[in-house]
Amino acid sequence: EDNGSGESRKIKLSEPGYRILEDKRPGVREKLLAEAALKPKIIADYAQTWRDGRPDDTHSISHLMFEGGFTDEGARIFLRVFDETMRFAEPPKTDKLPDNETLETNNGGEKLTPDQATISNQAGGRGPKPLEPPPAPPAGTRRAVFTLDEGDVSLTFPSDLSADGFQELKEYLDIFLRKAQRQKADETKDAD
Repeated sequence: EDNGSGESRKIKLSEPGYRILEDKRPGVREKLLAEAALKPKIIADYAQTWRDGRPDDTHSISHLMFEGGFTDEGARIFLRVFDETMRFAEPPKTDKLPDNETLETNNGGEKLTPDQATISNQAGGRGPKPLEPPPAPPAGTRRAVFTLDEGDVSLTFPSDLSADGFQELKEYLDIFLRKAQRQKADETKDAD
């Protein structure tokens, strides 16, 4: 949450944000994350539009461009954000697969068992992902993963992050991103 502007602008962690970080009761964090994920109106609108599942990338991009006024690049970026947001809004019910059941077929039409199966990204167009759970973060920490076209960005942080710690982390990430952007610009300049 923020108030003020310019030099007098103040940013603070909202009550739901604080509870997402600190509330240890089973299911509370997940519920709050799902609610927060659907707060932005545009995300909520498309979650409703695509409530039965998002169409493949080609169809979705056309819809966003012609019905939503997005540019091609803006539509692609929005889809990445939308797909990641939906992971929080609709977390999987379980991480276990049924034993000895056929889940899908491969490109040749052969039936695959659970240990052979891959889960296709619901968003479509990104290919299958292996069925492997990510490694658990170290005790006393949480891990956040953000997927980019180039790969996943993973952030591990203490589960008991204070409001001051949260602010310091935010400031560090801002600096890190500025340095990374500058380094990429320098690399591009050197390549020319």
